[in-house]
Formats: sequence, C-alpha cells, structure tokens
Amino acid sequence: MLKLKEWFFRYAALPFIRLFAFIIFLQCIYFSYLIHANYKNHLERIEHISQAVTLGVQQSNRPLIESAISSFLLNSDIIHAALCNGSVIDISYPLSDNNYCNYSRHNIWRWVIRKPLIGVEGYYMVIVISPLISFSNLIFLTLITVITLILVILTIFNIYKRVKTKILNPLYEGLTGNIPFKIFEFEELRIKNIEREVLIRERTLSEAMLQLATQVAHDIRSPLAALESGLKDTQVTQENKELINNALKRINSIAEDLLDKYRNKNKRKSNQESSGQSYPDLDQIIEEVIKEKRNIYPDINFIFSKSGKDIKVNIDGKDISRIISNLINNGAEAINDKKKGI
Repeated sequence: MLKLKEWFFRYAALPFIRLFAFIIFLQCIYFSYLIHANYKNHLERIEHISQAVTLGVQQSNRPLIESAISSFLLNSDIIHAALCNGSVIDISYPLSDNNYCNYSRHNIWRWVIRKPLIGVEGYYMVIVISPLISFSNLIFLTLITVITLILVILTIFNIYKRVKTKILNPLYEGLTGNIPFKIFEFEELRIKNIEREVLIRERTLSEAMLQLATQVAHDIRSPLAALESGLKDTQVTQENKELINNALKRINSIAEDLLDKYRNKNKRKSNQESSGQSYPDLDQIIEEVIKEKRNIYPDINFIFSKSGKDIKVNIDGKDISRIISNLINNGAEAINDKKKGI
C-alpha cells in the first residue's frame, strides 16, 4: 500500500518527467540531424567553390579567384576564407592579421576546414566557420529547452509543496480535523465526516443513557414489587394504603418514563396526538400530590383551594406531578414557620 505522496510522485510527477525527458531526447536527435545537415551543406558548397578557385588558379585569373573566395562570405557563419600556397596567404577575405594557413585545430570559436585544390600542387583553400553563428538557432532552441526543463522541475516541486500543504497535511490530521481544506470537495467531505462523528458520539451517549435508564428502572421495579406485595398483608388504614399505592405508582411511572424517554423521546407524544388521548386534570394531579406530601410533612399545613373549573393541561401527567412535587419540596425546605402552611 502506497502513501499519498508516493502515489503522487509515481503516478503524477514521474510520468510527466518521463514524457518531458522523451521530448528532450527527440529534440536532441533532431538537433543532431540539423547540425549534420548544415555541416554537409557547407562541405558541398566548399566543393563547388573550390572547383571555381582551382579553375582560376590554373588560368591565373585573379578576378575569378577573388570572386569565388568572396562568395564564401555570403554565408554569415563563414567568417574567413583564404587561398593558401603552402603556409603563405595568397588571397584572404576579409583582410586579417591572422595567418589562417597555419591553423589546423578546431575550437569552440572556430572550425577550420582545409580543402586542397585538385590539379594545383601546393594550393589549398582555408575556410573558417563560426559554430556559434552557424548553430545559433539550435543553441537558442537548446537554451529554451533547458530553461523549460528547469521550469517544469520547479513547477512539479511547487505543485508537490502545494499538494502537501493544502491536501496532505490536512489529510494527515484526518477528515475530522480542524484544518480546513482549500479544495471544495475535500472540505465538504470533512464537514460531512465531522457531522457523522457528532452523530456517532450522540448515538453512543444515547445508548449509554438507555442502558443506564434500563438498569435504574429494573432496580426500582424489583423493590417496588416486593413493597407492593407486602402492603397487601399489612394492617394499614385504607387512606394510607391509597397514599402508599399512589406513591408506588408514581415511582413506577417515573421509572417507566425514564426508560421511555431514552428509548424514544417523542414516542409517547406522537402516540398521544394520534390516539386523541385526553389531557390530565390539573386539580386532580395537585390533590394527589398534596395527599402524599401531608404524610411526608405532617407539621406543615397544606392549603389547597380548587378553582371549580375543569382545567386541562397539555403536558404529561407524570411530568406535571413531578414539577409540583419539586415545588412543594422546595417550599417545605424554605419556610421557617411550618404552621403558616403552604
């Protein structure tokens, strides 16, 4: 398995470098062909002009010799042409202090071509070619190619740096990291992954709470069942039995409500709306809670006046009962004079 940066180099950068190297290779072959063709053309032209110079020497026709030699200079890459008799310059174009008849070596500045004249002993032509002028176009193209190659390499490195900074580093942090992507598709994917992680965390928390609620409900139901069974055989007044049974029912209801809440928070609400269940009576709920509290707080005088109206509330009876119970508990703990009542 490859890392992303290795994949980028192998399948993106390397093929591009190979393609460009192949193009440079083809250019080198083409340049070599042009150099060979240019040199061959020079040799053919030198051969033709040498024949005219040979004829001029044989006829002692100096104007013909000078005309033939000067025609060499029509090519801009030929910088000097001379007719030599041994090591002595007979005719030279253009005039120069250099004795090219003694030159026999090539260098980067001059190529010296010596062409003996056929049928004329001791005479030969010396043609001096400037490679820089002759191959200036090729040199220019080569320079452009080298510069292009350098720019391509720099571009590839810049692309890699950008990919590493804008893509690889955020990817190393993960698609749920805090480093935003500069690319829309990656950023959209990062946001979706963050949302997915949040949902997973919420689901995990909900499952944990459900498990806890199930355990709590189970733990409450067992002693409640035992207590309810024991009350059947206990000598308790009917009123106290009702209070105890109501308290047991409310505790059991709290356990069931806790369990239902984490199973499906909206289940009971939707069932109530769909089945058309009637709303609980507020006066009845308050009266049941007060009966329970009078046994818990016998020193407090609880005063409850019914409104005389049929008051229905759009809330679950267990919830409103719990709220009223908490309010009474808070009030009982807050008052100093218990006889004043609540």
